[in-house]
Amino acid sequence: MNLTEMQTDALKEIMNIGVSKSATQLSTLLIDEIRLEVPEVNILTPAEVNNALFINNVLSAKGEESIVYQELTGMLAGRAYLIFRGEDSKFLSQAVLGNAFSHAGEKLQFYEQEAVMEIGNIIISSCIASIANTLKDKITLSTPVYTEDSLPQILSKMANDMVVLVVKTALCASKRDITGTLVIVITSDMVDSVISKLSRFCDFKEKDAP
Repeated sequence: MNLTEMQTDALKEIMNIGVSKSATQLSTLLIDEIRLEVPEVNILTPAEVNNALFINNVLSAKGEESIVYQELTGMLAGRAYLIFRGEDSKFLSQAVLGNAFSHAGEKLQFYEQEAVMEIGNIIISSCIASIANTLKDKITLSTPVYTEDSLPQILSKMANDMVVLVVKTALCASKRDITGTLVIVITSDMVDSVISKLSRFCDFKEKDAP
């Protein structure tokens, strides 16, 4: 399922609004100047997603991604996943925790997961809120869940009518640039509804342009 160039640009604009809001919160959380951009947006089938993410080095060969996900209800019914490679996830959690925790083993791992989950929640909720606000509809999010899993395995269990919105996010910090990928899994009929709303949004922008 393909978007027109105008629809793709509109979706990028919407997602950039979301990530720019989350960047402000992350800058406070990480005590660092954070810039977030959305250079790429695609609508793919679950099978296409795996190939695309491997090509872009989002997925590791070992399948050891750190994933934060939240259930979606409302205009988008499905699930949103934010994926970080293991080493990026470790860097983010250490940036949040700093030297505050010297615990070892399972207790430290718990705090690291909580830190990544909080970062994931900020980015996912900001992006979903931007979609809902711009398209003037309602989307409700569940509480975030952290997992270390293989995204290909997760997507392989999806029904045939599921479609995946893939949003590549570039997180730029002073000490390190990190690539996270937001994957929103919804049914194909919901994608049709989103595209229809995007088209109306684009028409409105065209009429409003000087």
